[in-house]
Amino acid sequence: MRAYELMTIASGDLDDAGFNAKADWVEELAIEAGADVVTTDKWGRRRLAYEIDHKLEGYYTVYEILAEGGALDGLERSIRLDDDMVRHKLIRLPDHEAERRGLIGDGPRPEKSATAPPEARNAPAASSEDGDDGADAPAAATEPEASTDEAPVAEASTDEASADEAGTDEATTEEAETENGE
Repeated sequence: MRAYELMTIASGDLDDAGFNAKADWVEELAIEAGADVVTTDKWGRRRLAYEIDHKLEGYYTVYEILAEGGALDGLERSIRLDDDMVRHKLIRLPDHEAERRGLIGDGPRPEKSATAPPEARNAPAASSEDGDDGADAPAAATEPEASTDEAPVAEASTDEASADEAGTDEATTEEAETENGE
């Protein structure tokens, strides 16, 4: 079995019940084709990146599917012919990605550590490799603040340099005029 990801965009003209019916219809088509629909992620109504068929909004759904090669050809054809489906994209997931998602292979689904809350990702480490207890971590956290304090000074010196250059240009122009006898 191969792992696939199918994204569909249903017309924004549908109501919620119509959208749910379309999502269920796609699942039924996949099951009829002999595929196993592992997950269905309904994103709901969202604004399209650009106008498609005079529509600005659509209902997004992402499916993770396990199927044999070529088994989903009929599914794609049905989606393509349906007037309420604005766009779809069916891709075969690389084996390493399918294993990472837990779609194929014997291992359990991995924990989603990459989706930890932002404060957990920015928290200093409790200890480091050299046995340090992380006492210098707050100093590292204050380092960016110090660099932001230096930035306005650099901007001010740039403005002063511009003023100096402007004054130098005026003086050079005056000197050139007096040398030419004007």
